[in-house]
Amino acid sequence: MRGEVGITITAIDDKFSKITEPGAPLPEKRLDALKRLSESGVDTYALVGPVLNHLEGREEEFVNAIVSTGVKRVFIDTLNLRPLLAERLSRMNIHGSERSKEKIRRLAESSGLLVRDVF
Repeated sequence: MRGEVGITITAIDDKFSKITEPGAPLPEKRLDALKRLSESGVDTYALVGPVLNHLEGREEEFVNAIVSTGVKRVFIDTLNLRPLLAERLSRMNIHGSERSKEKIRRLAESSGLLVRDVF
């Protein structure tokens, strides 16, 4: 049987991740899972999204962390907010970043990853 596993990566900063995704596995755990699966021969990909403004200036570090897992594909998702989530993130000055999204795309492609948009 052939399958694939994708894991969402939204941050590399544990503190930020705890704020935006309470209760979810921390970035280090997600990256480690991708690496272990990739090393085991499982077809893996990283779902990057949503791309938020906290990644501005850290795009290279972010992409390098993904590349280090051994994945060959990255899917990029933009920020699609539900009303209550939009209000919550706005209070924390968190918003989508088209600039970071495009920089992540360029860096991932130049690292040899296949990059696709989710929508």
